[in-house]
Amino acid sequence: MGTTPSRLFAYSIQSLAFTPPQTPGYGESEAEYVKTIDNLRIAIMLVRPAQADEARCVADPPNDMRRRGGCDGAGRDLILYSHGNAEDMGGAKDHGHWLADNLDCDVVLFDYVNYGHSSVGLMSEENMYRAIDAVFEYVSHELPLKHKYKHLFLMGRSLGTTASVHLASKIGRHQGLYKGLILQSPLASGFRVLCHAHNVPDSICRVMDRVFCPVVQEVGRVEQPVFVIHGTRDEIVCIENAHDVQSKVQTKCYYPPLYIEAGHNDIELRFPDILIDELRRFIHYCKTGNMQADIPSSSYT
Repeated sequence: MGTTPSRLFAYSIQSLAFTPPQTPGYGESEAEYVKTIDNLRIAIMLVRPAQADEARCVADPPNDMRRRGGCDGAGRDLILYSHGNAEDMGGAKDHGHWLADNLDCDVVLFDYVNYGHSSVGLMSEENMYRAIDAVFEYVSHELPLKHKYKHLFLMGRSLGTTASVHLASKIGRHQGLYKGLILQSPLASGFRVLCHAHNVPDSICRVMDRVFCPVVQEVGRVEQPVFVIHGTRDEIVCIENAHDVQSKVQTKCYYPPLYIEAGHNDIELRFPDILIDELRRFIHYCKTGNMQADIPSSSYT
């Protein structure tokens, strides 16, 4: 069977899209591991608020995710976070702690194939989907036996929004599995990012979007509220990507987007209070349906 032009284009995009750090940013013993459907190892890490770690039992080893969560037992919300490109869990861990501390939630991080201490293998869109599927299985069935949580939220940043949208669209028909989807600096598709294709006719975009990371096509299947966050000065994934994604969100899932004067990697650095306040407001909305909730302003940690 020959190789089609679209397949060649897909391979070329993937070679550009997946650029993991050359060395893991964390120790192998810091992670827990799950297996994908094809037996690839995926590294995961549970990040908790600082006050929760301080209250852990003395017998709870700091690097053993399996025994965490049994001491304070009250149960917080949980964010399943898909990190961006060119970083692994080591690079994303500080951001996970920042979210955990300021939102009073727990955060599950994970690494894609060939990232961190996950299995060495083909870096591909399909393997990224298999990774988050395996993590979701763990979060849904094994983690609650060891660590209770209240509500699950899905969050992705940059390339990671592809994995988060895949999972949200896949489980969208099953109410109650998660409360909301947060997309920070989302790409509409690999084609639209690399080819700056926002003035290309829709008929061509619809075909080429399918080649790699078709967020703009999959987000319409999401059945829970979607919060899009994007920097208006983003020169890596331009703001039109967010506009395209937002336009495909179902009406019943609409939530006002946050477009802020920042670049691709500095939203939380330049506007931490605004971002945390809006995330709090979105989480509250997902739980209550109250769009005008008076959420106390953050005291940035």
